[in-house]
Amino acid sequence: MEDSELISSLTIIKGYSELLMRTKQTEEDIINFSKIIFEEATSLEEKLSNNQSENEKLV
Repeated sequence: MEDSELISSLTIIKGYSELLMRTKQTEEDIINFSKIIFEEATSLEEKLSNNQSENEKLV
């Protein structure tokens, strides 16, 4: 797994969460941004899990 994959997911999560914190959003936007944050967090979790599995195979 590339560091750029982790950074990309974290950047997306940070960006959308900052939008939610700093600006007034419609209820629809809040739901959409929350979905994106959840999807990116899930993707990040999978990438980290896969990386851990790959590292365990090397040991």
